[in-house]
Amino acid sequence: MCDDSCAKQENVFKGDINNSEVNALKIEDNRHFTVIQQTINQNNPSIVNNISTDELTNKISKELLSGIKLLLPAQSEISEQITATTAVDLSDEYNKIIDNARDQINSHNPNKCIETLDNLYNRIKDQNIDNFIRFRILTNYGAAYLDLGNQEECAKYFLDAFQYSPELEKAKINKALAHVFLKQNDQAQVIISEILKNNPVCLRALSLHIQLSDSREEADRRVMEIPENIKIEREISMAIGGAYLRISNDLSNAEQWYEKAKDAEDDININILATLAEIKLQIVLKANTALIGQQANEEQRSKLKEAVDLFSTVIEKTKNTDFYNSIHSWINSRGVALGILGDLRKAKNDFQEARRLKPDEIMYSKNVIIYSIETGDENEAKNIINDIEQSLELPADIAILKAQILLNGKDADKKEGIKIIQGLSKAENDDLNTKSANRLMINVYLENNDFEKAIKLNNELIDKNPTEIAYLIDQARILKKQNLNNDVNTVLDKALKDLQIISDIKTKKELADLLFFNQRYSDCWPIYETITDVKIESIQRYRFIFSLFKSGLYKKVLELVELIKKDGIPDYIAEIESVIYEEIGDVPGAIETLKNYLKKKPDHFEIELSLANLYFRSGDKNSIDEFLNKYNTYISSEPKNIFQLAFLLQELGQDKEAFDLIYNLWRNNQNNQEVLSNYIFFFLLRNKKEKDDFLLEPIEQSLIGSAITIEDEEGSVNEHLLLDEKDAPVLPEELAVSSKLGKLLINKKRGERIVLDDISEQKLKIINIQNKYLFAYTKTLKIINEHRVDVDGLISFKTKLDDNGQDIKNKLEKVAKNDNRKSFLDSVIELYKIKRLTTGVLADMTGKDYFETYNLLTNTPQLGLYCSDGTIAERVEALSYNLLDDKYSLIIDLSALFTIFKLNIQNIVIENYPKIIISNATKQFIKYQVQEYKNGIKSRERGYVYTDDNGEIRYMDIPNEMIEANQKLLESMDDWIEKNCNTEPAVSLLELESERRDKLNKILGKSFLETAMIATQNDNYIMLSDDYVFRTLSKNDLKVKGIWTQVLLMNLLDKNKITDEEYGGFVLQLLQMNYDYITINEKVVIRAIERDNWNPENNFNFVSKVLNANKTSPVSASEILANVIYEIWKKTLLNEIKRNSIFTNLLNNFVQNYPKRQELINLLISKIKIRFALTPIWRDEILLLVSHWKK
Repeated sequence: MCDDSCAKQENVFKGDINNSEVNALKIEDNRHFTVIQQTINQNNPSIVNNISTDELTNKISKELLSGIKLLLPAQSEISEQITATTAVDLSDEYNKIIDNARDQINSHNPNKCIETLDNLYNRIKDQNIDNFIRFRILTNYGAAYLDLGNQEECAKYFLDAFQYSPELEKAKINKALAHVFLKQNDQAQVIISEILKNNPVCLRALSLHIQLSDSREEADRRVMEIPENIKIEREISMAIGGAYLRISNDLSNAEQWYEKAKDAEDDININILATLAEIKLQIVLKANTALIGQQANEEQRSKLKEAVDLFSTVIEKTKNTDFYNSIHSWINSRGVALGILGDLRKAKNDFQEARRLKPDEIMYSKNVIIYSIETGDENEAKNIINDIEQSLELPADIAILKAQILLNGKDADKKEGIKIIQGLSKAENDDLNTKSANRLMINVYLENNDFEKAIKLNNELIDKNPTEIAYLIDQARILKKQNLNNDVNTVLDKALKDLQIISDIKTKKELADLLFFNQRYSDCWPIYETITDVKIESIQRYRFIFSLFKSGLYKKVLELVELIKKDGIPDYIAEIESVIYEEIGDVPGAIETLKNYLKKKPDHFEIELSLANLYFRSGDKNSIDEFLNKYNTYISSEPKNIFQLAFLLQELGQDKEAFDLIYNLWRNNQNNQEVLSNYIFFFLLRNKKEKDDFLLEPIEQSLIGSAITIEDEEGSVNEHLLLDEKDAPVLPEELAVSSKLGKLLINKKRGERIVLDDISEQKLKIINIQNKYLFAYTKTLKIINEHRVDVDGLISFKTKLDDNGQDIKNKLEKVAKNDNRKSFLDSVIELYKIKRLTTGVLADMTGKDYFETYNLLTNTPQLGLYCSDGTIAERVEALSYNLLDDKYSLIIDLSALFTIFKLNIQNIVIENYPKIIISNATKQFIKYQVQEYKNGIKSRERGYVYTDDNGEIRYMDIPNEMIEANQKLLESMDDWIEKNCNTEPAVSLLELESERRDKLNKILGKSFLETAMIATQNDNYIMLSDDYVFRTLSKNDLKVKGIWTQVLLMNLLDKNKITDEEYGGFVLQLLQMNYDYITINEKVVIRAIERDNWNPENNFNFVSKVLNANKTSPVSASEILANVIYEIWKKTLLNEIKRNSIFTNLLNNFVQNYPKRQELINLLISKIKIRFALTPIWRDEILLLVSHWKK
């Protein structure tokens, strides 16, 4: 009965292995299939069929094992059934020994239990002992073997035990279990039915009765028959959950019932905890089957953490027990959960432990291999693969992993890797391993640029399976490698149409990554969103957030950032967040974001550089100086950072320092294509506006840092770069000034001759001297030309230096020159004239800043500044706002800001409209302008004027007095803004979709869009802008309420805040600055004439042009003109010659270029008759003058 034949047996019930993905993990552990589930399935082909096609069902482990143990009479309550008397006096002692064996099972030490029972059996095997003692011994043997996973051996003991206590209910239940283990479900059901007939509330019988259900309907019926007060018992809750799990894979219901089973009693049942943990894990896996790189949502993460906690409790409880050796599948499952949660190291440790406990389980080895690769330990992966190869032929999926490792190795390894995948790829079937091998083969072809073979294999695969998205992804990769970007996008579009049928994460990630690298951010972010856990730092999270950012979904990015911030954020997220705040005009928010990051991670150069640029744009010179002082000798960083720092120095007017920085970078990176190409661009884009370019100034005398070209008597030419003796030579041309030749070359002039050697009397002639920056530029051009370095946008040309370097200067000007510039500017100006461009966009398109553009418009009669369309409807709507009401705030844009200061009414404005808001972009622009003037950059610029003679744009030097006046104006604006204006971020920009925001940016201009969006954020915000097109677009597209400066003046006049005389003066100034359309009345015209001392000169000419019938409504113009004539005739002391001259000029301007001249004159005559109705003498005199004028 207890001889060697009772040795442990391996479980023979094997589940299907699902190779759903080469790099996916599985958690099948077939030994932990519930014994009842296994045996019932084998007797029910339909259920076997269902399970074999459902990998999730295969992965559920031990969901009923705890119930089986609860059914065993080996539990403590069996001792209550012991009879008071036995046939042997030693019964009490035997029962205590059996109780000890039972406790060893409950403590998960089945081997010790067997050892205890073996010792007892050897003592009593020849004795005539009580049958109940025999029953207990055999039952506990069976329980021990069941704990060891040997169900068949357990069944033998249970059946043997039954004969010694056939009347016991528990013995009958054990017998029924034995029949289940032996695949005799019908016999088991007969026994259970008989028990329930006699005892309908027998918990263990009810439990097995539920578990023996053949269908969901039958299980539902049997569950409904059980009273509610019985269902809450642990055995019943667990049985119901197990039945739903086995029959219909109803994970949700199973979880609920196992939760009830767990909470039904205070003691811990490790089998219930482990099964519940497996169910929670499977719920997550059901949504996504790929484990490495899987990203779970918040709900899934919570469930995974619960599973990890449950597994951890089980593992801790079973440590130092025999049973620990049997829980390898639970340890493996915990590793899976940890892997999905992103803790790859701990996950790998669990897989290693599971493999240690069961080294022959190939799945555990595979898991360790995969996670070793993921954590960068390829050597461990190789060692495990070698161990497997010692005992068996590598399974295909592990062979592919081996090939992947080899392909990353040396040439010999690569050849072996190629050999492996070639063997696997030749399989006729299209299973997952063959698919993976073929795709790896395509990778090999691409690495070797063998496009023909890659295309051929890819086409064959697509022909076999046209709906396979992975093959379309490979097709797109092949096309991309050939730079066929249009074709790539066509294939990607096709893949996106089939996106819904992609089930595995790995393929989704591949597609998303390919879209990302093709800069199709709006297409890839929705895919990343479904597979990314933003709480886990990964390259996937970076691409997801960056894609959202590039798609313009700023609000969504900021929401994710807030979620991530709890655990700290990486630098790229801090920079993205800062840029978004800057985009919406919240510069303080952008600065605060970077400062907060630096508190946690100080001395981060890239972040500090970004912060310094923000300080520059906000005019914080002290903070910029602190940054520059900290990094004044900084040269050891990424080239891109050095270039950014150099650009910042240039903006600060420190051109020499900027070029020193760039030159040192160039000097130490001669083999870096990025550095070489960027040096060229930096050189070409250097202060192109400068009159005096220190880089191209001729050098008459050689100094340290000079590049000297010398020629020997035979005509050979060499270049030398004089180097300070404290610097170590890096370039072959560099020559220490302390060297023999260096001493001869220092402080020499072009054309001088030197004697190299007194003995040979070899003479050298200095034929050219240039600075080191120009030397670096010309040398870089030679490198690019000689090596055909591909530098996008760079025009390659040969250079030949003459004696003064003028050839270089001419060629640089030629490179910078745009032959189509004039026609382009003409087209842009024409669009502006027909009111199709805002002033902000005009500035952008002409390449000038807004201040220059404003000055161009207001100083050029042919252009002017369109501030209004001159209609009564527009004026009435604007005047309807009671601007002096405290509830209103004025949102002022750049055009109105310049107008206010040009009119010098800033104090009047702030006194009457204390609630003034400007955008941060407007504020930064003014500060930036002030900085440029202070740094002397503007003094080196050339401005443009729109000439009067032939209407062409010409460039001219800006006079110093104008530069000084502009600087003073900007400084006063900056000071006024700081003291009187509030800034508000344009948070409403976050609500705009990327496409709409980009469109508005293009048609409005950045600072203007920011202003308009602020105006949408409150019903009591009124936008003040003198850009009619901008104001109209803002009204139509964004529902912005707007006015212009003349309306503001009218409001002030109406409320007696300014006098008629002041109002007229301001209107006249607007006319003189070529504002169009300006509303005038007779008072304004008369005031202009008075200023000209009643001569039709400058002021008069400005106002009289407004009375042109083409400029406004002929009726309005004729009415105003009649009133003006009346006011003139009232001046009885006015010289008749002056009066008639003014009258004639007014009439000329009124009808000029009007197509229906006579109709217009008749209209004026009718208005004159009305106005002079009470003064007939004046009327007749004026009509006579009109008659003479007509002739």
